[in-house]
Amino acid sequence: MPRQTLKNKTQAEVDIIVAHENHCDELVEKYIPHFLDIWRNNKRRLQQSENGAPVETVSDTDVPSFLNAEGTYDAALQEEHDRQMQSQAYSNIIKNRSYNTTVTYGYRQIEFLLFCEKYYASMPLADRFQANEKTLLAFMMREANALLTMTLNLKISQATAKKKTMLQKVNSHVAANVIPQSVILTELAPEVQQEITALKTALDEQHSSVNSRLDATDNGVQQVLSLLNSIISGQQPLQLSVTLNGNLATSSNPSTNNIPSTSTATTSNIPIPAATTSSASNPRRFQANGVPDFKMSRGLTTVEQLHQEWYTGLGGNWPVAELEATWGTQWRLNDRKFVNIRRCVISAISDLENDLGLSTTAAIEQLQDVMARNNWSLHKLGVQLQNGNFYPCEVTKRRKLN
Repeated sequence: MPRQTLKNKTQAEVDIIVAHENHCDELVEKYIPHFLDIWRNNKRRLQQSENGAPVETVSDTDVPSFLNAEGTYDAALQEEHDRQMQSQAYSNIIKNRSYNTTVTYGYRQIEFLLFCEKYYASMPLADRFQANEKTLLAFMMREANALLTMTLNLKISQATAKKKTMLQKVNSHVAANVIPQSVILTELAPEVQQEITALKTALDEQHSSVNSRLDATDNGVQQVLSLLNSIISGQQPLQLSVTLNGNLATSSNPSTNNIPSTSTATTSNIPIPAATTSSASNPRRFQANGVPDFKMSRGLTTVEQLHQEWYTGLGGNWPVAELEATWGTQWRLNDRKFVNIRRCVISAISDLENDLGLSTTAAIEQLQDVMARNNWSLHKLGVQLQNGNFYPCEVTKRRKLN
């Protein structure tokens, strides 16, 4: 979403564009400051071009000469010039690669911030602009629907233009003859009548097909988001079913060591259960290598919930402490960053217990009060602890800094 030009715009349109750019400046400065300089430089360059900045020209001294001292063409001079130009071009590519990447993703980040600001305005400010499974899926589905709508509009526009051209030809033909239009269509141009009928039928089918797809897409997105929220919060478990030589086997014992071998399995699927699935069913699953298939919940909002997930488990899932003790880092190879942030909150509870002698319940309540006073989410609390911007108490701070 590069800056829009202000040329040939009314004053009202200019005011809208300027207000939008000022708002984008605030979002960039607050959430993606590394993109701020490029964003403002691009705006400044476009303003200069709109104001009639001078165009650079090539002087005679910039044109290479391949003539030697005797005034004859020398192929060696041209080869040397080409080599230097290739080297310079490669150097420029390497130098600008980081810039080009920043520009490409910077504008997309601004679009994502504007999307979150519009659709998640009711969420707390600390969580409103966070990128997670739910927000990214909704953002991508919006892009897909916009692309589908744009393609449909283009097809309709092309079909309408074709139909208009054909009608103009028919009307011109009618105007040049005294024969009634219906007779002309049937006797002189029957293929035009057939084409119009086929075009109308095709347009009606396209409208019906696209409307059905859009309705199905909206319903599908709502169902997926609802299931994701239930699964992430631990309210809706996933159930593993495996078909071995035509016999259905369901994993129901979390401590069993008889994990089916992938060499004997004919088919396998991991369906998302319906909303009526009993919460008492066992949600524990294993990967093909026998390692637990588990990710910590993204839907927790309190320190107490995190403490329960870590030490006793949620919804029948493994306690994180048990996974750490049994499997080390193998179970979280693709989730290390998030687990480490959550671990900082668990460590803060232990620090309050050891440094101030608080009970576990009192330590949890104290950290929850910190979240409420600062309007922090649970994730924000972990990030602040991890970055050293917050310590649970002064005793802990002195101990860790010393």
